[in-house]
Amino acid sequence: MKRNCRHVIALAMCVGASAMPSAYAQNVTPATDPVVQIFAKKEGLTAEEADRRLRLRMAAGEELQKIIEAMPDRFAGKTFTENPMVVTVRLTGADPVPSRIVDTRYGRVTYHFVVGAPHSLAELQNVVASGKIQALFPEHQGIMVDGERGVIVVELPAMDFENSYESEALDVRRMFSVPIELKKAAAPVKLLSAPQVRGPAR
Repeated sequence: MKRNCRHVIALAMCVGASAMPSAYAQNVTPATDPVVQIFAKKEGLTAEEADRRLRLRMAAGEELQKIIEAMPDRFAGKTFTENPMVVTVRLTGADPVPSRIVDTRYGRVTYHFVVGAPHSLAELQNVVASGKIQALFPEHQGIMVDGERGVIVVELPAMDFENSYESEALDVRRMFSVPIELKKAAAPVKLLSAPQVRGPAR
């Protein structure tokens, strides 16, 4: 498998199973591929059209990886729309980048570039990797970088969320100088040990 597959998988999103369609395997057709079938049912498509769109997403992801490798310090995230496939790439800086069109065997992909993003994806990922957010919120339920909105999302226990965290949101953003969203976790997690007390980030 190519080394850029994780980025391809990231673009082939929202299909229920974030994986490359198994129709690439031998003796599997769109009509028998479970990933294709799930996507077809969800979107109301024929198996053949669902298979084509998934393959187009992967082709779009491969081209996007080339774009990221050409300007890694500017890439701030992406969104996409389908049929026609249009990928909007957010970039830091003010230097414009012209749109480009890529024709693949599965269809055409148009890339639009929007400049002026305040932080690159790498910057946000470095903040997460620093461990400072984890130190400030040891009780977190998960921390992720939302590449579509350019924000770090910190999931926190739902219990007493409003009283415990909402007043801290602005202070946290100022502390790290990057957009951080404190989000209520979907469901409370049973504690296996005594809850930890938050302290200042180091």
